[in-house]
Formats: sequence, C-alpha cells, structure tokens
Amino acid sequence: MTGGTFKKKFFGFLEKLSTGWGRDTLTPEQTYKQAYDQAQKEIVSQLKSLEHSLDNEEHQISEDVVLFCQSKLKEVLTLSGFDGDVVLEKQENGRLLYTISDSQDSGRIIGKDGATLEAYQVLLRAMVFKKYGHPIRVGLDVGNYRQKRQDALKEQAIRLSQSLDVKGKKAELKSMSPEERRMIHHLFQQDKQIRSYSVGDGFYRRVILERR
Repeated sequence: MTGGTFKKKFFGFLEKLSTGWGRDTLTPEQTYKQAYDQAQKEIVSQLKSLEHSLDNEEHQISEDVVLFCQSKLKEVLTLSGFDGDVVLEKQENGRLLYTISDSQDSGRIIGKDGATLEAYQVLLRAMVFKKYGHPIRVGLDVGNYRQKRQDALKEQAIRLSQSLDVKGKKAELKSMSPEERRMIHHLFQQDKQIRSYSVGDGFYRRVILERR
C-alpha cells in the first residue's frame, strides 16, 4: 500500500469525526474504531513496518521537519473542528513531543482511553514518513495525559499480576497502543513469576499476563 493510500484512509476517518460530532449517532472513539477497522487489513502491515523502523533507526531532525509536524497537526485539528495551540514540548534522542494546549476540546481530542489522540499521532507519523521517506518518532500529548495514563496502566498491570496466584492463571488488560504495550512488556521483562504477551489485531491488540 502506498503512503498516499495510508494518508487517504486516515483523512477519511477525520472527515467522519468532523461530520459526526454534534449528533447522537456515534461517539468520536466509536467512529475512530469503525474507520480503523475498515482500513485495518490494508494498513496493519504498514504500521508494523513503521514501528519496526522507529525502533531500529534514529534520524537527524531538521527545523523543516519540526515546522512541518507543527503545521500539519494544526491543520488536522482544524479539519476536525478543534481549537488549541500546538507547541513543541521536547526534542531529544530523535524524538519530537508536541502538546496541544489552550483547547476547550481536550477531552474529545484525547477520546476514550486516548483512542482519538493515538489516531492523530499515527496519522502525523504517516505524513512525516510520506514526505521525508524515513520514520521519525512523533508524540502527541494533551494536559500530561500520556504520563497519567502510563502510571494508571502500570498500577493496573501490577495489581492484576498480584492476583495471579496459580501457575497458568491469566489476566487480560484493555487494548493499548503499541508504545503502551511495550511499556507493559518491559515492566515484566525480568519478572520470574509473570510473563506478558500480546494478542489480537490492530486497535484491539491487548496484553495478557500469565503466571509462570
């Protein structure tokens, strides 16, 4: 699948978001799931390839890339009917982190369990890859949501792992983004009693904890 097709699929998602809000039909996160599922078979291999490249490559980030990401994210928010300022929060180790501030739409930009925010992040990474020909780690945040969610997910995972008192007993976590799943796997990487692995596809991929 070409980068243009990838981009088109997600802009279709954005159009659904912008026209769907304000009605009592689908919530933004439901609309996202529908759009993601519709495109999933075509883009999942592209996403995996992009994630693998991000894990194994680090490219020098130019000022042009920084400004491109900032302008495109602002454009995407406008297309979705949202306000807010896009600010470069951090640039280090080949990674850009942008925050969306001064927005009255923070909750809807985040979406349930961060689903909408994650969609924007995936879209922005795909746009960067399409324009510059190589992947760059671009992260998005609103009101320090990412850190709060990571802390909550870690606490939940640890609590569930402590309830696994019999060999082979399992516990399933909610669906998470690739970065969140990596965080959970890292958390139990050296654990001699609990192992973690992922199941499912696309948006619904989730982590299983199992007593060794």
